[in-house]
Amino acid sequence: MGSLLSSSFISSSSSSSSDDDRCSIEPASKASSTRVSLEWSAYKESMQAVSEVRIVSFNLLAPCYKRMPERNVMGRRMRESQQSEVWQARAKKVLDFFRSELLQTTSIIALQEFWLEDEYKHLFEQVFAKYGYELRTLQRTGEKVN
Repeated sequence: MGSLLSSSFISSSSSSSSDDDRCSIEPASKASSTRVSLEWSAYKESMQAVSEVRIVSFNLLAPCYKRMPERNVMGRRMRESQQSEVWQARAKKVLDFFRSELLQTTSIIALQEFWLEDEYKHLFEQVFAKYGYELRTLQRTGEKVN
């Protein structure tokens, strides 16, 4: 049915495919050596002709970045990721929205600030798999956790 993309679409590349079968995306910055390639030949048999492709981009605000009103003993505001019942409730609301508004009509969903914590990721994988989506993630470089 569709693809669920988080942060970036990733796929392996193979030197055996012709240039006609491959779409390559290279970073704008030469400082980065990341190269992402999609081998179309690997998917030809399962592809269906479509007259329309709908792509949606959605910023989730990862729980590790969402500040709560409560403060810790050092006086710093707590993060939503420190309160599992809070981030789980928000994730479920987001997934309810996706079910009602996006999953039945969208070809590709690109998520930004997707938290890569296993339990959070599993919630999304379960729901999206029911609608035929595949979750692919790419962690940001550096020390970021999304």
